[in-house]
Amino acid sequence: MAMHMIKNNRLVSSSYYESLLNPVMADLNAAKLLATSDVARYTDETPDIAFIEGYDLSCFEHYGEVLVAGRGFMDRFGYEPGDEVSISYPQTFDFMKERYLTRYRAVNPGDGDTDETVLEKTLDEFLEYMKNVSKIHRIVGVFTTPSGEYDEIVFTPGEQNATWGLLVAEIILDDNSRLDDFIGYGENIANSTGSIQFVADLSHIEGPQKTLRLLESLYPGALTAALLIGVFLCCLIILQSAKEAAIMRMLGVTKMKTRITVSLEQLLLSAVGLLAGFCGMLVFKGSAMAAISVQMAFFASAYFAAILLAAAVCSALATRRSVLALLQTKE
Repeated sequence: MAMHMIKNNRLVSSSYYESLLNPVMADLNAAKLLATSDVARYTDETPDIAFIEGYDLSCFEHYGEVLVAGRGFMDRFGYEPGDEVSISYPQTFDFMKERYLTRYRAVNPGDGDTDETVLEKTLDEFLEYMKNVSKIHRIVGVFTTPSGEYDEIVFTPGEQNATWGLLVAEIILDDNSRLDDFIGYGENIANSTGSIQFVADLSHIEGPQKTLRLLESLYPGALTAALLIGVFLCCLIILQSAKEAAIMRMLGVTKMKTRITVSLEQLLLSAVGLLAGFCGMLVFKGSAMAAISVQMAFFASAYFAAILLAAAVCSALATRRSVLALLQTKE
């Protein structure tokens, strides 16, 4: 149940789990039953699964009383696709068997047969007795694997209200920055159920986490430094272009048009630089674009706005002097 709650949490984008069960089938034979969310991943092969009508691999996306059995298992026990199978788990089976035998011997005190003999000769009655605590599963698919190694196994997505231990549980979060929220959620589940423990071993990611926190703390400073450097270079280029502005004035260009021309030159250079940066990021680390797209858009907007303001102010300062003074400006 805990895994069901975790995998359906909004913080989780995908999950994988394995749990090896050893149930008792209706014919009192033990079967190797494995609860998992991905048969192909467990076998590390591409199984050929023939589903009955109305079922496909999507049945493993949710818990349910369905089985996908190996061809070897089907042939050994004589099952057919679509058959319903009664399954009991060891603890429940042993408890109910003891209750049944105790009741039988109370009714038949003179019967000296062994427990195995009693169960064998009253098999139908015992199975009927077990139906109250058994789970009915339906075989919805039969599979084979290229190696044949797994053809005796039965797979199921598991039961929502069943209690079974996990061998492997892998959780992928939708947003890794919310890891602390997820850990708190898992601990709350453990505390509320009282039957499980939730332990998050983060020792192998402590180094990357510290680096990430350091980068996050440096990000505002790095952003501010980049904006200041861009503004400084913009102002420097405009002030060094005073002679070009003077020549434009001598040719009859108004102050306003001169300022606009000088400012547009800087805006164009900034746009080309931003575009080159985005293209470089796309080529060398395209997979990271989606994760940082919001930050990149914010930086580009802030940088462009800062250059626009700096260009407007510096072009006004550079052109407010007389043409003669502009011509005498040393670069």
